[in-house]
Amino acid sequence: MTKASPTNFTEEDFVQQKEPIVAPNSQIEVEEQVENSKFYKTAATKAVKVIASRNKMFALLNKAYTHFSNKENDRPVSTEVKEKFKTLLRLIRALYKKEYKDFPWGSLVKATATIIYLVSPLDLIPDFIPFVGMMDDFALISWTISSLSDDIKDFENWEEAQQIAQQTT
Repeated sequence: MTKASPTNFTEEDFVQQKEPIVAPNSQIEVEEQVENSKFYKTAATKAVKVIASRNKMFALLNKAYTHFSNKENDRPVSTEVKEKFKTLLRLIRALYKKEYKDFPWGSLVKATATIIYLVSPLDLIPDFIPFVGMMDDFALISWTISSLSDDIKDFENWEEAQQIAQQTT
C-alpha cells in the first residue's frame, strides 16, 4: 500500500472537491494573515513604485504571465479563478496600453501588490513547501479576485464590446 503525500495530488483533486480546500473560517484567517503580513505590505509599497513606471509594470506583467503559466498546475485554484486572474492581467495590460481606463487607483494598487506577492520567491508560506506553500497564494488570489469582481466584470464586458465592434467593421 503506497502512502499518499501532498506531492502526489493533482489539480483535479482540488478543483473537483465539493467542499473548499480549507474551511471558510480558516481561509478567512489565511487571507487576513496574508493581507497583514510584512510580505504583502512590502508588496503593496513596491506596487506604488511599479504603478508609476510603464516599463516596470510591463516587466511585472510579463513575469506574472510566465510565473503563473509555469506554476499553473501547482496551484490549488479553480479554473474560474485562474481565468479571472488572467483577465486581471489583461485588464492591467490594456490599462497601460491606454486601451482601457475604468480601473480605480485602489484596485490597481491591490492587483499590483498581489502580482508582486505571487511572483516573489519569499512570502508568508514559501512556495517550495509542497501544497501548503501555495495556500497563501490561493488565499490571496481568491481574495483579490473576489474584491475586484465588479472591476473584472466591467473589463470583461468592455472586451466583449471590443470584439463585437471589430467583427462589425
